[in-house]
Amino acid sequence: MWKNRNFLLLMFGVAVSSTGLWVGIIGNLEFLQKNVESSFLQALLLLSGFLVGVFLAPMAGRIIDRGDKKKILIYAGLARSFAIVFMYLAIANDNVWWMLIYTFIIGIAGTFSNPAMQTLIPLIVKKENLLQANGVYMNIFTGARIAGTALGGAMLVGM
Repeated sequence: MWKNRNFLLLMFGVAVSSTGLWVGIIGNLEFLQKNVESSFLQALLLLSGFLVGVFLAPMAGRIIDRGDKKKILIYAGLARSFAIVFMYLAIANDNVWWMLIYTFIIGIAGTFSNPAMQTLIPLIVKKENLLQANGVYMNIFTGARIAGTALGGAMLVGM
């Protein structure tokens, strides 16, 4: 499994994208604390993108199962990269609506990218290593959540 170049590249991609996602969440929270007084409304705004993803999940699952997983990951990555433009607009204008568009795009892209990454594991890892590969995936995903949150906090303190 560790000699499998495709698996290592996939795990690197999981680590980078998940870390970036959590840095973004911490940045969104800071932005919302600055621009929205209600903690409840802040929470609703943060959850909104993920809720859109929940409603799109059945359709995303069908598309991922029938489609080219590599193309889906590329399009989801491009959408995440494009979403950053809306966050820059939100910061430049102190406008929560731009941040909401950013959150929707990130949520929708995540609805496609995370399951697509998980469905690639059985395609690139031998059947006898599948349980271990899924464990590695979950550990990297969890570690990226911790590292992304810490990195986002450190960046905010530094700024």
